[in-house]
Amino acid sequence: EHMGNNASEMIKVFHQIFRLMIKVNKPSLALVYGSCLGGGCEVALFCDIILARDDAKFGQPEIQVGVFPPVACVALPKIINQKKALELLLTGSIISAVEAEKLGLVNKVIPADQFEAESNKLIGKISSLSAPVLKFTRKAAMGRNDKEFLSHLEEAENIYLNALMLTEDANEGLKAFLEKRKPEWKNK
Repeated sequence: EHMGNNASEMIKVFHQIFRLMIKVNKPSLALVYGSCLGGGCEVALFCDIILARDDAKFGQPEIQVGVFPPVACVALPKIINQKKALELLLTGSIISAVEAEKLGLVNKVIPADQFEAESNKLIGKISSLSAPVLKFTRKAAMGRNDKEFLSHLEEAENIYLNALMLTEDANEGLKAFLEKRKPEWKNK
């Protein structure tokens, strides 16, 4: 879906998830088991709270195949230290749940054998509260961030579709990924 004429439709459909999450304006919680990479990591980043099992891993490895993650480029520097966000985005490094928690990306890391019980406690705590009060609290806390996100996402989409996808390297990286080989960068 990332290649050729499909890229525009893929971006439109995938990014609609985030636009709809803003419209719903209810607290969102990501429960992360195992690998949380690429688009899955972007969805988790966009949630209000992230609980991670102690064996979870996080990362945005898109750079390694010649593209970038637009949602993460907009959201990650607002969630964690900008220098560390850029390091993760520019290297495609994958980090542990413990490191993600230290960076402020994850709210809590929970041992695997306690994950379900601990997650259910938090879900129960939030769901026992008034739905309208939760909605208005989230809106008051995140309203400006949501508006800024939508504006910045539009800019990132434009760069992705109208600049990045016109480069030889983006197309080579994606092609190499599909062919399960190392890309041969032309720096064009």
